[in-house]
Amino acid sequence: MTTTGSKRGGPRRPPIGPAQPASAAPGGRPYALEPAREPHMVRDVGMAYVPAEPPAAVEDFVRIYRSDPMDRIHLIRKGVSAEWVSALAAAFRTSRDKVVSSLGLPRSTIGRKARQEEALPRDQSERLVRMWSLIGQVIEMVEESGDPDGFDAVQWLWGWLNRPNAALGNTLPSELLDTVEGLEIVAGLLAKMQSGAYA
Repeated sequence: MTTTGSKRGGPRRPPIGPAQPASAAPGGRPYALEPAREPHMVRDVGMAYVPAEPPAAVEDFVRIYRSDPMDRIHLIRKGVSAEWVSALAAAFRTSRDKVVSSLGLPRSTIGRKARQEEALPRDQSERLVRMWSLIGQVIEMVEESGDPDGFDAVQWLWGWLNRPNAALGNTLPSELLDTVEGLEIVAGLLAKMQSGAYA
């Protein structure tokens, strides 16, 4: 994938370049999903990790993406809060219903769990965690370009997800988000775009 445009010009895309290991932090240590102390970072409220308040900060998505896979598994097993849906909607600047529909989440369950402040079931939590990780992946891609200023990686991703993609037979990537397998396909396609396979 190529980078087009500039700060003064047209839209830019995430850059070509080698991807960094998802679980590697500076110095080679894995990121752990420990309760964060910054005001907008993900925090642990006992039942589930949730954003301190929607919208989530960029660091929230990157933190999930960089975390050790075993930490993500633990997070999924505990279940995440329904507020993760609201945080995604705010980040994408779209409706919660659109996010719920894209991820194949049951509206009644999301609404009930939100009111009762209960964690979501494992399968729904897994899709949400994978979606958050996907956003973190794109943010990392842009940051690795060395020129992320002025580029909204989250909005670029939302637009890309909702455009027909030739590599998927002109299917919208967003149509694959309702399964973990589909989310993995989308993540793999983004990685190939970064390497230049689908420039």
